[in-house]
Amino acid sequence: LHDEPHTPACWGCGDSKTDWRLAAENAGNAILQANPNWLIFVEGVDCYQLDCSWWGSNLEGVSTAPVNLNMPNHLVYSVHEYPASVSPPGVKPYPWYNDPNYPNNLSQVWDTHWGYIQKQGIAPVWVGEFGTKLQTNADRQWLTALVRYLGTGSGGINWTYWSWNPDSGDTGGILQNDWKTVDQTKQQSLNPILFPLNSNVTNSNTHSPTTAVISNSSGPLKLGYEVGKSGTLVNQIMPNFMLTNVSQSSVDLSDVTIRYWYTIDTHQPQAYTCDYASEGQSNVIGKFVSLPSPRTSADTYLEISFLPNAGSLAPGKDTGEIKSRFNKTDWSNYDVSNDYSYSGSADTYASSTRITVYYKGKLVWGAEPSLH
Repeated sequence: LHDEPHTPACWGCGDSKTDWRLAAENAGNAILQANPNWLIFVEGVDCYQLDCSWWGSNLEGVSTAPVNLNMPNHLVYSVHEYPASVSPPGVKPYPWYNDPNYPNNLSQVWDTHWGYIQKQGIAPVWVGEFGTKLQTNADRQWLTALVRYLGTGSGGINWTYWSWNPDSGDTGGILQNDWKTVDQTKQQSLNPILFPLNSNVTNSNTHSPTTAVISNSSGPLKLGYEVGKSGTLVNQIMPNFMLTNVSQSSVDLSDVTIRYWYTIDTHQPQAYTCDYASEGQSNVIGKFVSLPSPRTSADTYLEISFLPNAGSLAPGKDTGEIKSRFNKTDWSNYDVSNDYSYSGSADTYASSTRITVYYKGKLVWGAEPSLH
């Protein structure tokens, strides 16, 4: 396999000899059949419907022809991005580098070619290469714009800088030519988007420490969470869930329960609704439990369970979206800003250990809020 697919490679053209999307899909599914724990990273091409970009960084075709893997949540799209000073052999610099609005036009260029994939929640994006010698003002503007575009923290777009070593003819390295001294100008440019190793990833809420978190591999299930409605004061809470069986055996969903922890604020009767579930909306049941003693950021939990007709979950499979909502019968507001399980930034499905999962009554995912 070659790096940076480009013409005659195409995306979604249907020609088995040149359709890179099809090749990546077939290869990805073959890899996952051999090892279901791997992530599949797929680069783009250069041209899609006469719109051309850097080799491997055009993913416009994903909007109509995505890579379809047999196992969900295992796909990452990847791109390479470089300034005008770095061009593929025989390729003139792309026109947006000479646009009168440069560098302010770059965010729209990236949105069009690949950024929309992560912003719309289609899949994560990983910028696998970007770099520059920073020898021109245009290059410095380009790097500043890209760093700002990638964003910070766990909500930002993931990346790897090219390169650490100084002997790249196109970009040089983070290290200078003595292979020891750090190029501080490059380092300072990247500092805003560095993600500390061994740090705790937190959501937008601040909570006190809880009991020990069950690790992802300790039980047969893991849970993904997406907030259906964000905001501090809301008249209904809309948590969406997705369960994945990470064990080697089928799991009967009737043996599984999910708990979403929150504060009720004002005590009123509540109603639960399942808006969608591939297992059947009528097979998803919600009940409300008031805690005898308040816990950190929770005095109530919604417990979701499944009727026997919901069936079982095969190894490596997920439930698909379970779209849920609940409200007080008088439609008065909840203040979700201090709720244990709520995360207003979870606009795409991501693992959440503040929503707990139980299998045959035993906690297998997440951490319950601590007692006061």
